[in-house]
Amino acid sequence: MQSLFTLNPKISTALFTIIGFILIEDLSTLEQNVVGNWLMLTAQVVITNASSQQLIESYANGAGININSSEIKNNYNPLFYDIDNLKNLIRSMQPNDMQNIFNDLHNRLNKIEQIINEIYNNK
Repeated sequence: MQSLFTLNPKISTALFTIIGFILIEDLSTLEQNVVGNWLMLTAQVVITNASSQQLIESYANGAGININSSEIKNNYNPLFYDIDNLKNLIRSMQPNDMQNIFNDLHNRLNKIEQIINEIYNNK
C-alpha cells in the first residue's frame, strides 16, 4: 500500500481514472450512482478521520491555535498585518531583485506569446 502513496500524482490520477471506467463498464446509471455514492462515502470517512487525527496531532505538538478566539481577533488585524509584512518584504529586497523578477516574468510572457503565435500561424 505504501507504494501507492509514492506514485507520481499524474500516474495515480490516470490509474484511478482507468479504474473508474472499469467499474462502470457494465453498470446501469442507477447502479453507477450507488457505486459512486459508496466511494464518496468511503472517501468522506477517510478524510474525516485524517482531519481529526491531524487536529489531535497539532494539539499534541502545541500548534492548536483558535483563530476565532477573541484574544487572536483583538491582537491580529490580518489586513494591516499582511500589508505591513508585504511592505517589509519589498523593502528588504534589493532593487535588482525586483527588476530581475519583472525581467523574468517579461521573458516568460514573451515565450508564451511566441508559442501562441506559432500555433496560430501553423493552423
